[in-house]
Amino acid sequence: MIASGVFIGLLAGMIIMSWGLAAVVFAVTDESLGIRDSLALGWQKVGAFIWFFSIAGYIIFGGFLLLIVPGVIFLVWFAFGQFILAREDLRGMDALLKSKEYVRGYWPDVFLRLFLIWIASGVVGIVPCIGILFTVAFMPFMMIFIFLIYEDLKAAKGDIAYHSSTGEKFKWIGAGTLGYLIIPAFILLLLGVSLSIPLLLLKGLLNQTAREMIMIPAQFWK
Repeated sequence: MIASGVFIGLLAGMIIMSWGLAAVVFAVTDESLGIRDSLALGWQKVGAFIWFFSIAGYIIFGGFLLLIVPGVIFLVWFAFGQFILAREDLRGMDALLKSKEYVRGYWPDVFLRLFLIWIASGVVGIVPCIGILFTVAFMPFMMIFIFLIYEDLKAAKGDIAYHSSTGEKFKWIGAGTLGYLIIPAFILLLLGVSLSIPLLLLKGLLNQTAREMIMIPAQFWK
């Protein structure tokens, strides 16, 4: 019963959080929408947003496990996927791949702008006691800022084409998976090193003991 309750609670929390984020994305991408309309559109696409956030989070976090730098690169490439989902009705990996294509050729500029808004969000979040409230209040402004970057890129590049083959999609899933495989591989490496040292010491001790036992008869006859 406890496990079932935890699972249901986590599932409900994920749905509510995705619904809220979807509503904010729709409100940001269409200024004419009110709160009720944004929530209604968010609920219609909540499944698509759950799928999108799951894939994006999996790949980006896997990139951060690959010594951080790939995670930063992925985060910049895929930063506009949620707006593509809402505005262009592309889902999952298609939204991520088109976001990457928008960023192509502008990565340093996009990174600098995103870095500034991330710094601002971090500064707001470290305010004692009420930092969490400030972070929540600041989130819509951060979403608007990122959406404006997306609109600038879209205006500069127009309706771009992107590679959406099955192989291309699995390539990025594999890139994220590689990050998760590094942790168990690193743990196994540490275990191997930690076990090999005692074994080498034991081997040396046994060799020394064997040499001493061979010398005993000679010393005895002397």
